[in-house]
Amino acid sequence: WIQPIRDRNTGIWDKVTIEKTGAVTIENPHIVTKVSGLRKPDGAQAPAFIEVEAELSNNSKTTKTGFLKYQIENHTVYVPVTLNANEKKTIKTDRVEIQNPKLWWPNTYGPQNLYTSYIGFVENKSDSKDGLEAIETGIRQVDNHWNNYTRSMEVTVNGQPVFIRGGNWIISDQMLRFSQERYDAEVRFHRDMNLNLIRVWGGALTERPEFYEACDKYGLLVMQDFWGSGDCNGRWIDPMKLEDQWTRRQYPDDHSLFIESAADMIRMIRNYPSLAIWCGGNEITLASDLHHALKDSLMPLLDPNRWFIDYSNSDSMSYNSIGGNGDGPYGIQTLPYFWSYRTWPFNSEIGSVGVGDMTSLKRFLPKENQVIPIETPGVEAVQDSVWTYHKYIGYGKSVEAYGQPKDLEDFANKAQLVNYDQYRTLIEGFIGHQWDWYTGIIIWKTQNPWTALRGQMYDYYLDPNACLYGLKKGGAVFHGMY
Repeated sequence: WIQPIRDRNTGIWDKVTIEKTGAVTIENPHIVTKVSGLRKPDGAQAPAFIEVEAELSNNSKTTKTGFLKYQIENHTVYVPVTLNANEKKTIKTDRVEIQNPKLWWPNTYGPQNLYTSYIGFVENKSDSKDGLEAIETGIRQVDNHWNNYTRSMEVTVNGQPVFIRGGNWIISDQMLRFSQERYDAEVRFHRDMNLNLIRVWGGALTERPEFYEACDKYGLLVMQDFWGSGDCNGRWIDPMKLEDQWTRRQYPDDHSLFIESAADMIRMIRNYPSLAIWCGGNEITLASDLHHALKDSLMPLLDPNRWFIDYSNSDSMSYNSIGGNGDGPYGIQTLPYFWSYRTWPFNSEIGSVGVGDMTSLKRFLPKENQVIPIETPGVEAVQDSVWTYHKYIGYGKSVEAYGQPKDLEDFANKAQLVNYDQYRTLIEGFIGHQWDWYTGIIIWKTQNPWTALRGQMYDYYLDPNACLYGLKKGGAVFHGMY
């Protein structure tokens, strides 16, 4: 369903910056917000608390004295620091109490209030912010507990139960051409669909800061996978792969580099209020030494307050009493299916069709391939090889319910009616059974990093199709369902 990124291990592909600093540098600040009790998005709030720590390094050959300074709103904290030549220390501030805080909430639950806080090393106390690092801070507390009724994990934010309505995110652009504007537009689409979580799928990568900033802005919680996926890492026998299943179970080749990179990722994104869940990998537990390094060493040390899931359809997230892989299905369904069939209680991947309209199709299908796809029951491939290349997933007889299509444009228009019904009914079926059958759903998938013909609410060119509007209607906080 996606073509591989070519030359993905070759050279520098992302931004590189050079900074000029003083003798003492601050590294890896960590800001943790504590919001106790059951809160509401409006009205007066009980106090919240902020815990801050950072690593300070003296890069000079002489002793340096000064202060670790942290500032948020009208609160300023100074911690005296003495660093010997070339010494590095982790410094913690006193707990900061925020009276009547403006809390951060996920989409549809409340506003996404953000504070700008500042942290840095200073030699003297002053009101200046020069040399301080600015960090956007959302005051919220995300917790999880096991729901014995649904037999799945339940998420709370600021004490309020949050029914997870999420989308699986692959990567913004297959060619790694990232921009703040594209991130903002894509995450905003997820806000508009009344979703409240984006899962960054484990077969891709850690996104850039602009992605998490957009999630903070629009109220999308983030479930961040580490880099592993069952289809690549040997969950199944695959004769098409060069190496055997058990060799692939030990991927990647350099475990030390993986662990070092994981530690860097945790430090890089742990301050974003939208980050809610860590996941060891997609549909598979990583090689034993990697898994235990993440779960038993890195998480307790670097980010002990967030939920860590072994893998995306683990029984610790969603108990599998049905059998099978623990997620799906991925194709066209009859509309009653989404209401009547009880699937996994926190389904990390479920989706359907997603062909765009004619405007979208014309952008990447050659004129000679702008034909109605002719399907063969039981297989994904269709008669036209270009449609097969772009991973078209079949509609069965659902389009013909609106009349036999005359040409591709007619087919695409009628497919939009199917798209709308599929995703409106999918999300309504889960919401209609929330807290009874389910605690969450994550749709496979909501976007495409290339010109694919499945699993998308909008295409590679950011052109929405009717899937988006079906989700928007079906996920509306107040609306009639049938």
